[in-house]
Amino acid sequence: MLAFEPAARPGAHDLLKALKDLRRNLEFESFFMNGFFDEVKRRKVYRVAAAYIIAAAGVIQLASAAFPAWDLPNSALRLVIVLLLIGFPLALVLGWIFDVTPQGIRATPTAALGTHRRSNADHACRSRCDHFRCRRVLSPASGFRAQGR
Repeated sequence: MLAFEPAARPGAHDLLKALKDLRRNLEFESFFMNGFFDEVKRRKVYRVAAAYIIAAAGVIQLASAAFPAWDLPNSALRLVIVLLLIGFPLALVLGWIFDVTPQGIRATPTAALGTHRRSNADHACRSRCDHFRCRRVLSPASGFRAQGR
């Protein structure tokens, strides 16, 4: 137990402020520990990454077929691949910041604090429901009868 000198003893206001600061820090850390991938999904960065990889593979295929026909050196193909690799993180950052909408390219709106996380009870319920839904779908295909608990 901490002993405070009478003059240094914190008041209720100071303790409340310290608790609010601690809560704010924990929410910030929780966002990066638990909510990061939810935020990546909300901002559709996965979609940008998949589209970039597919487009880059097409460009590499096209370049590997066309460059020898044009008598370009192998270093030109290497340059194209390096530029595509450098552009990948840039595309992810732009995918994080901007959203393509029918109205044009817009900045992605920020989520309200606390809306990106699911509670443990909600997560447990979802996983339990997914488990039973999966059993209902897979059991007829495998020839087994699923019994609910």
